[in-house]
Amino acid sequence: MPLRFRLVRCLADVVAPTAGFLSRSGDPFQRQRIIVPHAGARAWLVATLAERLGVGPAGDDGIVANVEILFPGSIPALVQPPRNGPDPWSIDRLTFAVLDSLTD
Repeated sequence: MPLRFRLVRCLADVVAPTAGFLSRSGDPFQRQRIIVPHAGARAWLVATLAERLGVGPAGDDGIVANVEILFPGSIPALVQPPRNGPDPWSIDRLTFAVLDSLTD
């Protein structure tokens, strides 16, 4: 899947193209990924996209499913080939290593 970038001045400018992209996705089981700058943008974008995607006749039951909303720090993991073993510097492994040393 190609990596596409779209830079916008305001987040509202990305809603229509993103909704169009998500609605024409060929494989319904292929997870789509969207990068947003912060958690507030993620919450707003998911709510706004839900108003456009999967909306029934009543117009108030939209849904955004199988879409992974990520932050810019995840871009290297998306473009680099997978490693052979677990990453010792991943947040999950690092968190537990710090917790283990604190409890010791």
